[in-house]
Amino acid sequence: NGSLFSSLNVLSPLQALRHMPSLQLTTEEELIKWRTGRPQAIARNRLQSACEPQFLTHPQESQFISVINSSSEVVGIGAWSQSSDLQPKVVFNALG
Repeated sequence: NGSLFSSLNVLSPLQALRHMPSLQLTTEEELIKWRTGRPQAIARNRLQSACEPQFLTHPQESQFISVINSSSEVVGIGAWSQSSDLQPKVVFNALG
């Protein structure tokens, strides 16, 4: 019965991951690399701090971040290293 679920308040994935730093993939090439599970170099100044739209200046060595697309939808969770590498760990809607 759909009426039972219509009264539930469900958090969006983006709201549920607000406690994590985030990174927005802005190009089709970045999104394809992400969706195929390939690591990629991303400029450090593109990381945003958790719960606030501030850019991180000193991200920790190897931390997990939420990854979003240009439509502000969560596309997964990645591991970030201080060498500016983004390694996919959980990929939603993966290719291949």
